[in-house]
Amino acid sequence: MANLRAVKLIKPHHLPAVLEKYTYVIVNFFASWLAASYEVTPIIEKLAQKYPKIKFVTVDVSKNQDPLKAFNCPGLPYVIIFWKGLVLDRCDGATGNSVKNMVKTVTKEGHYLTFSTNSGKSVTFSDSLVQEQKLRKEIV
Repeated sequence: MANLRAVKLIKPHHLPAVLEKYTYVIVNFFASWLAASYEVTPIIEKLAQKYPKIKFVTVDVSKNQDPLKAFNCPGLPYVIIFWKGLVLDRCDGATGNSVKNMVKTVTKEGHYLTFSTNSGKSVTFSDSLVQEQKLRKEIV
């Protein structure tokens, strides 16, 4: 039987292309030498199956830690949710529950009206229910 993984393992240099191609991306920064990385991975796999409109990727930073520096990742496992290349949320030392809560907040109960761009600038959505519902509808 084929291994039908919902989460794609990508190399660090492929990340910019993924962020450009997909509207919603959840990135799991993974290190093969870190046991906690293996604890988060099955949760992310289940979430990827539940939310097919979100692109889930795992970036193995075992040999190349440049992405960690680029996104100011203080520790692993590290998960970032992107919308159109912009950071919506991030979690260092991510656990299964913290990742579930991040996705739940964005897809159902999200109130992400202000978030940071990759350059550190803040972007604010209109504080209207219509805008918020439109954002959620794209995800779910």
